[in-house]
Amino acid sequence: MTLDRMDELERIRREFDDAMVHWANDKGSKYPMITLTYAQSIDGCIAVRKGSPTTLSGSSSMTMTHMLRTLHQGIVIGIESLLSDNPSLTARLVSGRQPKPIVIDTKLRCPLDCKLISDSSCLKPVVVCGNADTPTLRLRKQSLEQAGVIVIECDTMCTSDGTQHVHLSRAFELLYKHGFQSIMVEGGAGIITSCLKEQTLSSLVSLVIITIAPIFIGGLHSVNSIVSSSSFPRLQNTLCVKMDIDMVLVGKFLSQPLLQNS
Repeated sequence: MTLDRMDELERIRREFDDAMVHWANDKGSKYPMITLTYAQSIDGCIAVRKGSPTTLSGSSSMTMTHMLRTLHQGIVIGIESLLSDNPSLTARLVSGRQPKPIVIDTKLRCPLDCKLISDSSCLKPVVVCGNADTPTLRLRKQSLEQAGVIVIECDTMCTSDGTQHVHLSRAFELLYKHGFQSIMVEGGAGIITSCLKEQTLSSLVSLVIITIAPIFIGGLHSVNSIVSSSSFPRLQNTLCVKMDIDMVLVGKFLSQPLLQNS
């Protein structure tokens, strides 16, 4: 790794350290320190289509992602990302602590043969689900727990399409109570959007790190409708770091969302 690249990684590391200190000084926080990070194309897409993993980050940006993983106690993805990507969620490109995988999985669809459970090089995940209140869900929960998975039941909420999903802010509250002080959210689109929706209601996310790859793919957008027509989450004190061909945007949210007409 070149000295320039090490300097850029150190700048991003300092942004994380600063966000962590700010979180630690907020004695009233009921959430972990949460970093929202993902890679997207210039046109705001994270994949060519739903269920089709698309590699966007260059090698330097990928190294940055793995460095960030070592700085967090947990790493969150949604069940759709697990089913389409079957990731290991390990920090392989740098040395350091391995984060605990956390899967948001309302209906306990996590397969027992996924890498997170079946691969001995991966840490067994925590699965956050809705209420396991049917015989089928109770059986799935039992099977996961027998495989070494920690299953946490959480309140659900009805989304605009009429389906029930894990209430994300409640999930982070529970994870905080289970000892997680820092969590990195990697996606996919549903989880990213849910984080931003919650951000319009409460200060959920502490730090945002977005890798922008110089490519247009016209596919699955990273953010769906945030619903609110009166306010939008906006970053402040933004830092732009060039990672080879990629551009990395780092920032923290304004304490209050930007009003649409302001």
